[in-house]
Amino acid sequence: MLAISGLLVRKDLNPWVKQRFKQNQLQDNSPPGACYGDLGCFNITADFKHLMYRPYNVMPEPPDKIKTKIFMYTRIKPTKRLRVSDQWLVYRQSRQATFLPDFDGSKRTMVIIHGFVDNLSYGKWITRLKDELLINGDYNVFVVDWSEGNGLPYSQAAANSRLVGAQIALNMPRSVRLDSSDATFVDVIHTDANPFLTRGGLGMSQAIGHIDFYPNGGSDQPGCTQDKIQSFLNGGFMEGTRQLVACNHLRPTDYFIESVNPKPNASQLCRFRAHSCDSWQRFSMGKGCDGCGRAGRLCAQMGFHSVDWFRNRRNSK
Repeated sequence: MLAISGLLVRKDLNPWVKQRFKQNQLQDNSPPGACYGDLGCFNITADFKHLMYRPYNVMPEPPDKIKTKIFMYTRIKPTKRLRVSDQWLVYRQSRQATFLPDFDGSKRTMVIIHGFVDNLSYGKWITRLKDELLINGDYNVFVVDWSEGNGLPYSQAAANSRLVGAQIALNMPRSVRLDSSDATFVDVIHTDANPFLTRGGLGMSQAIGHIDFYPNGGSDQPGCTQDKIQSFLNGGFMEGTRQLVACNHLRPTDYFIESVNPKPNASQLCRFRAHSCDSWQRFSMGKGCDGCGRAGRLCAQMGFHSVDWFRNRRNSK
């Protein structure tokens, strides 16, 4: 059984935190940025600088160094990988249907983007998610591979993600990080919110989406304390290393993939139902967080079907 505590309402930072954040921002004295044609210009502005949270920033590397690749899959051709023309990634005027003969604009489009030190070869979750999506619906599924720009150091990979985002969005407005203004609906799964210095956590506990899920309290996930040697025996060197270093951090992909096509006879618990609650402690002790409220607005399914909560909430207003 997976226990989930879901915070359904995003709370703004209080005035004290906002003031401290403003005081810690560094002055913008960066050198001129770099421009890459239709992708626009990139600069390290004051928004990116913070003494505590972002003390070191670098510029994105050029497109020919990152070498972003985008592949398309369809239900008719689930195993055939159609590479989107490189021209699509750079020149707005080159976006012609001839580059995407199998694309159907009447169908929903899904985009899968991996993160730091991941790629299509040993990131098996990418193929698993693509397959589950095509089982679930007749979608256009795009997979973005930017593995030549997502390696160490992390600061450079984080900077390169800005350019990759511009390639995917083709000059849609960009911001420093994901927040609830970045899309009509943003859901976030927190699984690695332990402090970095004391417990090696790589994630965050701050609610940043329209809905934020905290399975098992958002920190330590079941199975991540198993024998580390077993991870190498089961998954090989690369997968074993990934699990050894970042098991909790990688768990959201497993949860999300599992949520796409829940078993027909699965109970609500197996469908990852979350309850709105102020804290994991209150939820685990059963103190007033077990109800779903009017029209079920205080409960949501974590993962692929979380958007149903958003639609129901909007329609019930």
